[in-house]
Amino acid sequence: MERNADRYDLQYRTAADDKVREQHRAMNGITLPSTDPFWKSYYPPNGWNCRCTAVQVLKDKYLAWDPVVAMQAGDKATGSPKQRIFRFNPGIDKQLFPPKHPYYKLSKQEAEKVKEVVGKMVQTDERPMLNIAELISGKRITYDNIGTIMSEHARLFPDDYNGGLLEVVIKHSNSAFMSNGRYINRPGNVLTVHNYKFRLLRGQSVEQFNPAREVHDAFQAIVNGQTLTFNQEYAMESLWHETLHAKAKGLVKNMMPAEITIIQMETVNQFVARHTYPQFIERFGGKATHRESVLKEGYGYARYVTNFRAILDHYHIDEAETVEALKPALLNEPYEMVGNATIEYLKQKGVKDAKKTNGKPMEYPSIV
Repeated sequence: MERNADRYDLQYRTAADDKVREQHRAMNGITLPSTDPFWKSYYPPNGWNCRCTAVQVLKDKYLAWDPVVAMQAGDKATGSPKQRIFRFNPGIDKQLFPPKHPYYKLSKQEAEKVKEVVGKMVQTDERPMLNIAELISGKRITYDNIGTIMSEHARLFPDDYNGGLLEVVIKHSNSAFMSNGRYINRPGNVLTVHNYKFRLLRGQSVEQFNPAREVHDAFQAIVNGQTLTFNQEYAMESLWHETLHAKAKGLVKNMMPAEITIIQMETVNQFVARHTYPQFIERFGGKATHRESVLKEGYGYARYVTNFRAILDHYHIDEAETVEALKPALLNEPYEMVGNATIEYLKQKGVKDAKKTNGKPMEYPSIV
C-alpha cells in the first residue's frame, strides 16, 4: 500500500449494519495515510468477531482525519484489558498473533499440534470457511444479510477485492443480473445484485431467474443444509463472476473500449467463472452439484461461451488447461489486453479460423 501512498490513503470501514459496536462505528470513515501510526495499532480487526476492514481511497476524494482524534477513537474501541491485545498490525509486525496472545502460552505438545495443523493448511492451500448462520446470528436469511455475508467474505478473502468491498446494493433493475462498480481500474468495489425477474431460455424451456432472490435462497439453502437448485447455483456463479471483476486489474483507460474488446473479456471472465465457481460456493459451506449444467446452460454471455467452448472442442484444447492459461491475463493484465492474450493462446494451440467449426460458420459471434 505504501507504493501508492502519494495517491491513496487508507479508510476504516465497518460492516455498516445494526450489529456494529458503537466504539467501532465511531471509527467508521477514519481516513489517514497508510504510514500514519494509527494503522500500526488499530488496523482491523479491533475485537473478537470484528468485521471491520480498511480500504484504499483517493486522497483527493476524502479528507484526512485529525490523527489525534483518530487515535482517541482507537484507544476507546480497544480500552479494556482484553481488547488491548488487538493493538497491533500483523503485516507491519510480521507476526500472526500479538506478543501477549494466549496462544503463546501453549504447552510444547500443544504448540507442536498447532504447527502441524497450520502446516497442513499451507500445504493444501486451505482457506477459511464462512459460517453464515453464526455470522447472522440465526437461521433466517434476509436481503440485508447478503451485504453482511459478502462483506465478511471480503474480510476473509481480501485478495479477491482490489481496493476492498465498499458496498453491496440490492437494486430493482433489468440492465444485468449483477454489476461491479470497479469496472474501470480504480480502488474500491460496489457490488450490485439486481432484484428483477428475468425470463430466460434454458434449452427448450423458458425459465424465470431473479438474481437477488436466487442468491438469497442459495445462502438460505446452505444454512439449512439443503442442495442448491440450478438457479441458486448459477446465481452463486454469477456472484463469483462479479468477484472476479473485483479481483482483476480492470480497464486502465478512463473510457469504454470497442464493444468487441468488452465481449472478449467478458467471455473469458464467464468461462473462467463457470469452471471455478464451485470453490467459491465451498467457502460459504455449500457444494456445487450442477457443475456440468452450469457450464453448458449458464445464462450469462451464453452465446459467446458456447462459441468459445466449441472452438476448444473442435481443436481438442483442454478446458481446464485453458482456464489456467487465461487466468493470469484476466486478473493481472488490463482488460483491453485480455482479448489479444486469448487470441494469441488460441493461435499457439493451432486455431487458424475460430469462426468456423467442422467447416460450417459458427452460429454465434466468435471471440476472434
